[in-house]
Amino acid sequence: MGSFPWRWLVYSQKVKSSDIFIRDSSCVSDYALLLFGGALTTQGSTLSMCNGYASFSASSDVGTLVVALRSAMDDILQRKIENPSMDIDAEGQGLVDAVVKLLSSEQAHFASPSPRCVSPYLSLCLCLCLCLCLCL
Repeated sequence: MGSFPWRWLVYSQKVKSSDIFIRDSSCVSDYALLLFGGALTTQGSTLSMCNGYASFSASSDVGTLVVALRSAMDDILQRKIENPSMDIDAEGQGLVDAVVKLLSSEQAHFASPSPRCVSPYLSLCLCLCLCLCLCL
């Protein structure tokens, strides 16, 4: 049996018959979970969601950047839902491109089942994303 490229799996449906099965599942990366997952809480150097089930270690500066980037993404996605004809690229002023670059740059080399450390590279990428979002 093969291994999954990421430690997180999202699914649309869980069914119990002779056993428990999940349908329409996809692996998601740590950064994707941090940016688009459930409610995020920060406490000191820990970012967590799902009542602590998903935890990540990061400096408080990185935690602040993740929360700010999530807020900016939530805002633009909400505006797009409310106005489907909105040009998200024009309105996002590079935010979407920056997030896509951040997510595509993430490598699947993490193997530790313990809480992950958010890399310094993420700090740099998050700063770049926020600068693109706020300065353009």
